[in-house]
Amino acid sequence: MNCWEAASKMFSISERIKELAIKKGRVSNPNESKKLDNQIDDLDRKFLLLKHSLEAINYSELR
Repeated sequence: MNCWEAASKMFSISERIKELAIKKGRVSNPNESKKLDNQIDDLDRKFLLLKHSLEAINYSELR
């Protein structure tokens, strides 16, 4: 995966997290809320893995 693909994927994940957070705010069932929390946590981990993979790139060598 190149930098552009990673950044695009991060944006998509961020949008999905926002959608789930809004949905969670509307849920009154504790089980459904926990399920949404788990989905958000999973997406957050994926986002952070991508973020850290981009931070590991030495951009000065790409010139």
